[in-house]
Amino acid sequence: MADDYTEPLLPPPSGRSQAAAAVSRKAELKPLVRGRMYLQAASQRSSTLVTYASGRASYEAYCQGLDIHPYPASPAQLMDFAVWCILVKKLDSTTTANKLRGVFAYYDYVRLRLCFRHVRNPSRDPELIELTRTLGINFKKPGGGRQSLLPAELEGLFTLGFVTRTRRGRWARLYAECLNFAMLRDTAVRAIRVCYQISPDQQVCLLPDSEISIYWHAGFGAEIVDFRITSDKNVDARRVAEDGGRHSYVPGELPYLGVFFASDLRSYLLEVRPPSGGPLLAYPDKKGFGFSKTKSPSFNSYLREAYRRAFPDVSAKYLSKIGTHSGRKTLAQMLWDHGFSRQLIAAAGGWFIKREAVDLYFKTSALLILRALESLRAL
Repeated sequence: MADDYTEPLLPPPSGRSQAAAAVSRKAELKPLVRGRMYLQAASQRSSTLVTYASGRASYEAYCQGLDIHPYPASPAQLMDFAVWCILVKKLDSTTTANKLRGVFAYYDYVRLRLCFRHVRNPSRDPELIELTRTLGINFKKPGGGRQSLLPAELEGLFTLGFVTRTRRGRWARLYAECLNFAMLRDTAVRAIRVCYQISPDQQVCLLPDSEISIYWHAGFGAEIVDFRITSDKNVDARRVAEDGGRHSYVPGELPYLGVFFASDLRSYLLEVRPPSGGPLLAYPDKKGFGFSKTKSPSFNSYLREAYRRAFPDVSAKYLSKIGTHSGRKTLAQMLWDHGFSRQLIAAAGGWFIKREAVDLYFKTSALLILRALESLRAL
């Protein structure tokens, strides 16, 4: 551990032997070095650390398959790995670049935190830089949703797009409502857990452990739907342990868009009956009343089918730009067009933005978000 510091080879001031001084320094410096490493790691989001670790694991597995040493990683070796990710694993260029960044981050760790200054990070190799730039231009896959919708499109989608006489049709509509009006990412929607009971008189009672709840908000003067997000891009285990996770708030009714969220949720729980304690949007079986044990397919196909049903004349090119991320973009654009601040939009959608010192003294309240969504009827 003492090697983490650069020291001249001089006798210790205490007069002890070099060996005894080294043992003493190691005992004293060990907690300090670990603390420094922890603080430096805390400067990155937990999701970034997980992504980098996964990228390094992929690279090391690739090297193991070829029976070659992963480190030191030459630029040529990393370029071959990038081509393998694109052509063999069929990964997106952004995913491939993140895997390379995982290797680069490991080199930064070795150079800066372990003080091996002579180790050269391959991220600065000009040929590798040019390769990653070329991959980004020529091998970027289309995103899940690049197109935001107009308010009229959103109203038409929820009025005409979903066939709610089937269990999967009701599942698809509620899934889309969570994406659009709670401004949730697809991974967050899939992770929402619901705990509930059905009373003998067919009333739905959401239990305290549920990650989604419906209650009367006194300040707003109406029912609201409250999502407690425990698994998402900017939500880590520490935040979940401290305050239960991030919350997303939606008015119970958005009649100007043809959406009655609270009523739709109660109806879904009563008629579809997802397993209590499990995912709210467990994928229903096509026949019967069970649920699939496998992960549901990409929601993009359901969303595009609903949009085509509402707008039969849509072009294939326009339809290909609509996906699970369109909902977040749509509501963010509507809020921006209505004059709301970036801070409010980021709070409503769970985006990370750089904060100034004054931002530590306040946070956007649920009431402000609810009133902002309610005011969109004027658009």
